[in-house]
Amino acid sequence: MHTINFKTKATKSTLVVLTLIFFTAIMIKYQKPVDIERACKEASPSLANQINSCSLVDHALKHLKSNGYDPVLIENTRQSGRLLRAKFHLQIFEIDNYRINDDQIIGTAQLSFINGRLSSITFFPTSTDSIFNLYPENSSKAITVRHATNYQGKRYISWPNNYLEAYITWWISRYP
Repeated sequence: MHTINFKTKATKSTLVVLTLIFFTAIMIKYQKPVDIERACKEASPSLANQINSCSLVDHALKHLKSNGYDPVLIENTRQSGRLLRAKFHLQIFEIDNYRINDDQIIGTAQLSFINGRLSSITFFPTSTDSIFNLYPENSSKAITVRHATNYQGKRYISWPNNYLEAYITWWISRYP
């Protein structure tokens, strides 16, 4: 009798430990690297033209329209949140004839919003030399200035919020 009770207790203990390991593995796999709302409360660094990252969509669009721009929605991808699946709502607005810092630098800007917060500004200048000299590549904890070329061979400069970009990368890698 004592042997059977010992095996039953050992089996129950093993089952409890395995269950805890299973749920811990799931939590680690699906844990968000950044809470967007908390990250935006702690820091919302300025991107191009002194527009703060983490700005709400309506606020940013209202600001742009009051400055004479007409943003056009070019992408609107939405995946609702569920159990073990985080919310993902990506909106990209494009603005033609956008000026950087009221300079003579004109081009097309794309403003990307993740879950309603401004995550990056990408700028395709009509004249490439001057802007790349004015804004050299740079990286800090919160923001990166990046120079790159898209698939069509167009050079651009981008100002992403690193915390929000980490969320986008995490989401895409978890939920293909």
